[in-house]
Amino acid sequence: MTRLTVQSSVFGKGSVSIRAPPQPLTIAEKELIPIILACDTWGRTWQGKRILCHCDNQAVVACLHSRSSKQEGMMHLLRCLAFVEAQNQCHLHPTYIDTRSNHLADDLSRDNMSSFLAKVPEADSLPARVSRPLLNTLLDRQADWMSPSWRRQFRLLPGWPSTLHTEDLKLRHAQISQVLHPI
Repeated sequence: MTRLTVQSSVFGKGSVSIRAPPQPLTIAEKELIPIILACDTWGRTWQGKRILCHCDNQAVVACLHSRSSKQEGMMHLLRCLAFVEAQNQCHLHPTYIDTRSNHLADDLSRDNMSSFLAKVPEADSLPARVSRPLLNTLLDRQADWMSPSWRRQFRLLPGWPSTLHTEDLKLRHAQISQVLHPI
């Protein structure tokens, strides 16, 4: 079975790749999802750091700078990113990279691991495992902060009780919303 890589993100010594989701995504969403997955995968090692994130999609870079979008799907993903950043206590700082200079991500998105590994020999030869619950949450555009998929994400946080009541989730939602949309 051939692995279809939609987009890939390169951070440090590894890569994240995902199969094409069943529902259609915009190009911007395809670019942002692996960034969020990479933040979730390696974020624990980034604690307290500001991570420079190269992206060859100017619309995604603009959304990451403003942490806002008029598109509902992108806003959902930006909220997910805010959650993952808060969970890992890190912050992504986006910068635009010209598509012609984006060789490493291009190698990964074309499933050309030999070229990628020749350029980054210390990289892992296999993509990192991604959190299936987080991926499901990212792809569920209808999910809100009180949905079962978000509740599962909150339960995965270290130090949080295994059962959260709606009031607790509303409080966490208010705290995260305050970060995303300060008064």
